[in-house]
Amino acid sequence: MSINSFLHDPSWSKVDGSAFIATGSLLVLGATRWLYVRRRKRDIYKPSVLLSEAFAAEDPDDEIEFTRPSKRKPGQISVPRWLKSLTAVLGVMCITVSVIGYLFALQGYIILSNWSDGTSRMLIGDFVGSIVCYKKALRADPSLRHSHYLIGDSLLRSGRIGSAIPELETATKGEKSDPEPSAVLGDAYQLVNKPSEAMASYHRAASLDPSSAKYPMAIANCLETLHRLDDAYQAYERAIHLEPDNYKAHMKLGALLISNGHLDEGIAHCKRAIALAPNEVLPHNTLATAYTQFGMFADAVEEYRKTISLDPKFPIAFYDYGATLERMGEYERALEAFKTCSGLKAHNTMEQSAIDKAAGEVRKLSPLVKHKTQVHS
Repeated sequence: MSINSFLHDPSWSKVDGSAFIATGSLLVLGATRWLYVRRRKRDIYKPSVLLSEAFAAEDPDDEIEFTRPSKRKPGQISVPRWLKSLTAVLGVMCITVSVIGYLFALQGYIILSNWSDGTSRMLIGDFVGSIVCYKKALRADPSLRHSHYLIGDSLLRSGRIGSAIPELETATKGEKSDPEPSAVLGDAYQLVNKPSEAMASYHRAASLDPSSAKYPMAIANCLETLHRLDDAYQAYERAIHLEPDNYKAHMKLGALLISNGHLDEGIAHCKRAIALAPNEVLPHNTLATAYTQFGMFADAVEEYRKTISLDPKFPIAFYDYGATLERMGEYERALEAFKTCSGLKAHNTMEQSAIDKAAGEVRKLSPLVKHKTQVHS
């Protein structure tokens, strides 16, 4: 670790350590002064000094047994020059170390306490408050890249992507030891539909943490957006090589293979994802979509039911389930699925799109189902 990274990478251990050193310096200063004063007092109360001062007005030559000829005046204390110099130097050093230590500890405390407060505010959704806290930490040390990353992350979470990108770009400059700023910058580029820039950021993150599978997966997503499917396949394979039990990598690779006509291999990866994470919704839904795509409606309905049983409030599963039933000609059950979907709450744009399409299907199927019911009755 370089001196620059040590000084500009605060941690509670550094804060506690610098405060301990500063306090220790004050104790050393106090001990030095106590020893110095004790030496002076011992000189004052030496019998030779007392007798010399007592008989100084008479003839000092009569007291040769107790005094020695010196240039010292009566009552003057004998302190070696080296002791005076050493005491002065130690005093200056202790005061300097103490002041620097306490200032360093105070700066670190301000930064870390604001980081902690900002993180707490982010967890409760108070992104404005978290940004304010992170900016206070940045004022304490303007060269601190991590504060820029935290500000950019908060801006991104609050939907202010345009303001988040410059902060994240600043965070990725300088010492490149943390892959997260580059990864979050890639996410921001993805949101503004810049897959090439996003992929470059993910590559930078992968170079900093080559053992993680999430960065090859993010690169694969960008490659899919750019329609570079062969490269995307290799990126997913790289992710699975790094983490063989990563169910998301198997699921994504399975969906990619299925969409390009490799049904057997794609379904095998989807089933592997389900085996690794049987209680996760997306692998079941992905496999069900694959079955629907190739006309395997019975298998698709079974998987959609498993998906809905795992998450009864997942709009995409209800919409896909209804669409499959509609293709099978089971309009009443499809209408019921679409109605359920249209009444759910969306958590992202994809779910909102499914809800909107389900509402349109309800308007389309309701007259048809009503007419069939009247005919049968």
